[in-house]
Amino acid sequence: KKIAESSSARGGALRLTVLGLLTGPARGFFPLGPSPAVRASVALQRQLVEGYGRPLAEGARAEVDDLIEELRAARVRFDPRVLSDGLWYVAYMAGPQPRWKLGRTQLAGQRYQLREGRTTNYAEIVGSALCLVVEADLRALDGASSCPKDFELAVTSASVRFGTLGALTVPIRGRGRARLLFGDERLRIFLSPKESESGWEQDGLVVCQLPGLALFGEEWRQTAALDQ
Repeated sequence: KKIAESSSARGGALRLTVLGLLTGPARGFFPLGPSPAVRASVALQRQLVEGYGRPLAEGARAEVDDLIEELRAARVRFDPRVLSDGLWYVAYMAGPQPRWKLGRTQLAGQRYQLREGRTTNYAEIVGSALCLVVEADLRALDGASSCPKDFELAVTSASVRFGTLGALTVPIRGRGRARLLFGDERLRIFLSPKESESGWEQDGLVVCQLPGLALFGEEWRQTAALDQ
C-alpha cells in the first residue's frame, strides 16, 4: 500500500468530487437547513481542500481563521466517534511551527483511537518510504460533553520507519496536551494549550485535520508504515 500523492492534476479532479460530497449531505439531513456550525464547517473544509499544499492568500487565510474562531465559539457536542481510528491529515496550521513540520507539502497527521486509549502521530520525511511515527497513550482530562475538550498524550514509543523494511528508535518522550476545539465527521480543530514536555509542539499551535478521503479521494490508502 502507499499513500495517494496529491499531484495537482489528479488532486484537482478528486477535490472537485469531494467538494460535491461536502455540501450534499447537509441538504438531506437538515430539512430546515444546516446549523451555523455545519455551514461554517463545510465552508472551512472547502477552503482547506481547495488550498491544500499551496500557500493561502492573505484574504483566504483571514477567512480560514475567522471560520476557526466561529467553530471554536460554537461549543459543539463532543462525539467520541470523531476520535476513532483512521489517519487524519494536517490541512492547516497557525501559530508556532512544530518541530515535526518539514515543508508545506509534507504529509503529516494523527490517528486517534479513543476507545483503546492511544494515538499515533505520523510525519513523512521522504514520502512514506521514510517517516516519523510516534505512539502515545491517550486519556481525556475532563468530563466535558462539549468542545473544547482536553486530552493528554503520553509518548510510549517513537521511531523513524523505512517504509515496511524496518525502524530506528528515536528518543522522544514526555507528555503533551491537545484541546479539541471542534470536531465532526469531516473536520477536527485542535489547539496546543501548553508546550509539550518534549518541546516538539509549542503553546498556541492550532491545527486543522481532514480525513485522507477528503484530501485525496477514493484512491487514498492509509500508509502501511502505521500497520507495522
